[in-house]
Amino acid sequence: MASFAVIETMITRGFKRQPKDQEATEIVALGSSLSLVSIALAVGTAWLLATVLPEAVSWLIGPFSASLVYVAALGAEMSVARRIEEARNIE
Repeated sequence: MASFAVIETMITRGFKRQPKDQEATEIVALGSSLSLVSIALAVGTAWLLATVLPEAVSWLIGPFSASLVYVAALGAEMSVARRIEEARNIE
């Protein structure tokens, strides 16, 4: 929960502005099809931290880090999906 709160605070600049409008259905569908990458990165982050850090620390930091990685990668996937959809509309 804390990681999503941190990200929402950053996106809205301290809750001072509204998030932008929703993406088009085609972009969301394409971005969702790419979500395997963001999920794999999040799981990989949690696994890596669990292997490197002591158990108690990894239980505290692992979920937070995995959430941050997931949301950041999901944002990148949506950006890629938007660019692909824009390229389709140009042609």
